[in-house]
Amino acid sequence: MLTFVRIAQNFFDEADMGLLKELETKYDFDVVDDFMTHFGVMSMSLEPLIVGLSKPESFESSVGEILRIFRNLHSASKFLGLEPVAKFMGLCLNLCEGLNEAKSSGCVASDELVDWLLLAADQIESYRRNIDNDEVYFTIINPKLIKMPLELIKQS
Repeated sequence: MLTFVRIAQNFFDEADMGLLKELETKYDFDVVDDFMTHFGVMSMSLEPLIVGLSKPESFESSVGEILRIFRNLHSASKFLGLEPVAKFMGLCLNLCEGLNEAKSSGCVASDELVDWLLLAADQIESYRRNIDNDEVYFTIINPKLIKMPLELIKQS
């Protein structure tokens, strides 16, 4: 009977474990701390970079930085087993890789894409706060993100 109680207690302890505590039990503290620091810096950097996509003078550098951020967050969240974050970052990455082709064409991002990416940046920040606040589950995705932009670029 005592063994059953211990198993049940372990089950409920793990079931109530938040996202941050779960990461800290699976990985070295320094790995988790570095991830959270970089996640915060990258999340806060996104908005000005996204706005920069609508300006011809900053389009090329913004595309490069946004892709770098999405790649880094995608691979790090995948490594740490944060599947909702990894899947969302993969979606963002796939969408924005189309911008690479337009880097030297004198185009800028469409208003539709900029609006979508700003919503995506909010979702990414939401995920970061979920982990930082040690919430048990991630926030559900903003339903407005389901409507993907059809046009990525426009002539400046």
